[in-house]
Amino acid sequence: NDKGETVRSFTRDHTGYANDFIVWNGLDSAGNPVPDGKYIFKIFDYEFAVEVDNTLPTVSIGLSGIKYDTKQQRYFVTLTASATDTRLKKWTIQAGIGENPVEWTDVDSGTESIDNYVKQYIDSPDIGFLKYKRFRIVAEDFAGNRSVAMSPMVESKVVFAAIQTG
Repeated sequence: NDKGETVRSFTRDHTGYANDFIVWNGLDSAGNPVPDGKYIFKIFDYEFAVEVDNTLPTVSIGLSGIKYDTKQQRYFVTLTASATDTRLKKWTIQAGIGENPVEWTDVDSGTESIDNYVKQYIDSPDIGFLKYKRFRIVAEDFAGNRSVAMSPMVESKVVFAAIQTG
């Protein structure tokens, strides 16, 4: 590990020439996962380095209720999301239909951590697009750790407007 301590040893008893390999599953000699960090393999006079990353990306996603902006006189819904990891490979925001979607469609994606993703859906056409939809964010790091978070569905709301005639 980073402190130079031995976390696990492998021994082989070969009496002659043999092709061999060692597979390390990231566990210490007691069978516990080792902490994230750099580890050195020493085989005879050779050293090999490997970096262990067991930490999942941190993700969140939310969908506000339908709100009304009195200044601009419009309704809107706000989608917020975040995906962070020191070794993030990719994040993707997807939309699916129904309470438990079977198929997902990509809405947006990126390769750098995002702390405050914001997208607004405004008035009828945009808010209508949200009907029966859920959103999720999927993030994966270079070690293959993957996290998923899912938003609630947008609330159902009926708005009645009064129209005055002459």
